[in-house]
Amino acid sequence: MEISLLLWLIPLPLVYWCVNEKKGLLLGIVILISLWINISVKFLMEQPGQIWLFRFFFNESERVIGAAADNAARGPSLIAQNTLVTLFIIASWFGKKIFYISAALLSVLIAAAVILLGRQSCVDAAAGWICGGIILCGYFLLSGRIESLVSAGGFRAGIICGASVSFIMILFPPAKEAIMTSGLLLGMILGYSLNNRFVKFNSADLRENAGARKFLVLAARFILGTAILVLMLYRVEKIIPVISQRQNIKLYSFLCYLLISLWVYVAAPWVFIKLRLAGSPAEDQ
Repeated sequence: MEISLLLWLIPLPLVYWCVNEKKGLLLGIVILISLWINISVKFLMEQPGQIWLFRFFFNESERVIGAAADNAARGPSLIAQNTLVTLFIIASWFGKKIFYISAALLSVLIAAAVILLGRQSCVDAAAGWICGGIILCGYFLLSGRIESLVSAGGFRAGIICGASVSFIMILFPPAKEAIMTSGLLLGMILGYSLNNRFVKFNSADLRENAGARKFLVLAARFILGTAILVLMLYRVEKIIPVISQRQNIKLYSFLCYLLISLWVYVAAPWVFIKLRLAGSPAEDQ
């Protein structure tokens, strides 16, 4: 598993637990789809039959192409791509120019810092921005329809949708990162559907808490939920290499990340309600 991929999941619990569940779901879907696209493009560029694509976009010599194939680090920059996607989606929630300008500046500064550290080239960053820009165009064109489907779709529709997209991610590319992304996405959509039907957690429902106490409750949610999330990720990191030689490694990895995502999207909210860090639906009756 690539730890760098999981770093992009850090904003999701914060948004889902402390800001808005629907925004947390949509942001998570877009981030995971962006990860999958990045993984797929890099996989294609590493294939012998696709080496012309690598030359066309990156203008590298055969010697450098061979080194890149061994390193598996060439291709659209994941940092540049997902930074652009994440920051601009968050900026769209506020709808003001200053937030879009700030998102653009931060995207450039973060990419520049990684370039200066020698972790990517300018061409990699530019390719990442292009991929991120295409994903953002799709998001802004379809986000309204996606939100309508999320609101109108029932429990069964959510499961079918999540399973379908997850199945596509499993089929291609044949990489362990794709298995991780697939499990996380299915758990995300399934967890959100289970929450809507049974748990009914509402991040904005703080009951009588207000002022400083409100922020303490939100902080308690994030610290408790994240601590268990980090523990789960740590155990997965330790266990998966032990069974990496077994035939069921793909299924095991898929189930591990499915459970991790279910913790974020349904189990943790249930715990928050039980610990009175969120309102209980029964108390409203």
